[in-house]
Amino acid sequence: AQAELAKAYDLALGVATDADLADLLVNQANLQQMQRNLPEAEALFERADVLLRTADNPLQQATVATSLGNLRMVQGRAAEAEVQFRRALELGEKQLGPNHPVLIRRLCNLAGVLGQTNRLDEAAPLLERAVALGNGVDARFDDGVANATVNLGNVRAMAGRHEDALALWQQALVIRERRDGKDSLEAVSILENIATGLDELGRHDEAEAVQSRIAAIRAKLK
Repeated sequence: AQAELAKAYDLALGVATDADLADLLVNQANLQQMQRNLPEAEALFERADVLLRTADNPLQQATVATSLGNLRMVQGRAAEAEVQFRRALELGEKQLGPNHPVLIRRLCNLAGVLGQTNRLDEAAPLLERAVALGNGVDARFDDGVANATVNLGNVRAMAGRHEDALALWQQALVIRERRDGKDSLEAVSILENIATGLDELGRHDEAEAVQSRIAAIRAKLK
């Protein structure tokens, strides 16, 4: 697949638009990142970003910025990741408006890097906004909404607000089960949070029941 993309890129030179060439570069970069060739992926993403700076396609620019932000996180370059995630969010807001559900993941990305740098007071409003955007959206966005809700629960738990955290995790579980079913690994991940939250609140019998459910799901998935 990588050789085919390289050939397509060579054929496109001189005839494709900058946006088309950027797409090819991004595809190549994704392949390199999957193969853990991070310097090569970085160079390709950056080339695509330069091409798109002069193209009138904010959504494509936002996609590349998100990819660069994710790569920076893998590289342990949180400050640079934050710059890219902020840029992706701003581009999306400018093109789609402040209330489009596509922004849910971008809000989560930015909140994630803020949380990893211990800026929970800045991360929390972004996650609150992401959860609010998820109200009433169709199932295509359930994955992002569930992640935003779990992450907001995590922030609440770190702030010692265990009742609020538990309520959010339970809300996320409903969304996740609707998307992936009640016996999915994704549901297990949230159930583990719920069990921990119940223990924190001294509701040990309920926590034990949740742990039993987790064990049953894991056994079923073997």
